[in-house]
Amino acid sequence: MPAQVGHRGKRVRIESIPVRKSTYAEIAARSRQLREVLAERNVRFHRDSALGKLLRDAESLAREWDEGNRTQEFRRLVNAAHANRIAEAILAVRNDAGAQQCLSRIAGNDMNLSGRVPSQGKDHLWELDFLYVLLRHGFAAKLVDPPDIVIDLCVSPFPVACKKIYSEKGVEAQLRKAVKQLAQHGSGGLVALNIDDLVPDDTVLQSRDRREASDFLNKFNEGFVERHRLNLQRFVKDRRCDGILISTSVLADLKNSKPRFNLLTESMLWTLDSVPPETAARIAELRKGLLSSSI
Repeated sequence: MPAQVGHRGKRVRIESIPVRKSTYAEIAARSRQLREVLAERNVRFHRDSALGKLLRDAESLAREWDEGNRTQEFRRLVNAAHANRIAEAILAVRNDAGAQQCLSRIAGNDMNLSGRVPSQGKDHLWELDFLYVLLRHGFAAKLVDPPDIVIDLCVSPFPVACKKIYSEKGVEAQLRKAVKQLAQHGSGGLVALNIDDLVPDDTVLQSRDRREASDFLNKFNEGFVERHRLNLQRFVKDRRCDGILISTSVLADLKNSKPRFNLLTESMLWTLDSVPPETAARIAELRKGLLSSSI
């Protein structure tokens, strides 16, 4: 997909993650696997915790479907989708030695992904989510603190600082925290911003198909870039990071698709036109990998 060039900067729309179909039984199986992983890691969580409720709803939905009860309560559908997202990310990185703190935070904090309450659990889920994306695109990457993730690029180890944005007013502060984390690992690197929580709470995007929904999310990401362009420019221009990735995931009801209920993600990689050659080389390698087909 060609780069979209803007004034003083360029942004590349990363191909949205392909929709993977899952049955209720498969989601329930992942939920059970997640319980096993947490037990192996000695991470405890109460059955009535936020995570416990998500997993319980996913498992009961599958059980009732198998028993012939095909009534689909909307809230449980949403909770099952969230349970599946959390389970997929954790299962994908279960062998990463640096995942322990992420798992503990996810197990012990608010994991209502439809709500808009700041949560350390959701912060750490974003780290696992993005690591999962990198692994699916063939990158060798692992959790390292600081910053959050290190990618083994051909040119050099490439640090990534992951930040959740909960408020438009908090963007600059999160960028400052991110580049401070990058600085502890050396020069350059990527700030990966997740802006799910700028979408209205308890919202399901309704569209005719995946393309229409993805285009809407891309415009949402572009709007974020335009509103915060001056901050983005400053941190890249000052060489405190090489570029910034913006990512949004939403639940979507796609009228002309089967299944209709999906989790969609759209991401955008942003940097300046005028970055030094070594920065451009790192961003080019990252962009090439992210634009490749995922596994």
